[in-house]
Amino acid sequence: MVMEDKLVAETEDRKNALEEYIYTLRAKLEEEYKDFASDAEKEKLSALLMKTEDWLYDDGYDASKAKYIAKYEELASLGNLIKGRYNAKQEELKQSLRSKQEAKQAAAMAEKLAADRATREEKKDDAEMADELD
Repeated sequence: MVMEDKLVAETEDRKNALEEYIYTLRAKLEEEYKDFASDAEKEKLSALLMKTEDWLYDDGYDASKAKYIAKYEELASLGNLIKGRYNAKQEELKQSLRSKQEAKQAAAMAEKLAADRATREEKKDDAEMADELD
């Protein structure tokens, strides 16, 4: 009995995960991911999202856990390609920003070291002049 209850709960979780993925992916495809998918990919994925959503609320209303997982993986196989491109671009932007920050820090450090060196040389010159005057 406990195993059956657990299976029912897991099945419901898979169903909810599928539904959430459909809505999330659809929204991201129209916004965040729009530049990372071709028109053909967008059309294919949008059609698959609609088809899966229709199935979910019709024949899939009381499907098995395995069926929900299979539908999720079918969507993810296309969605993850686009998400991967998006994530790669985001990482590229982060790396670029990090490189600029590191270059700025290195330049500031070099400037500070040069100023310290100049100060030491001035003190050394002042000390030498004082020794010559004595």
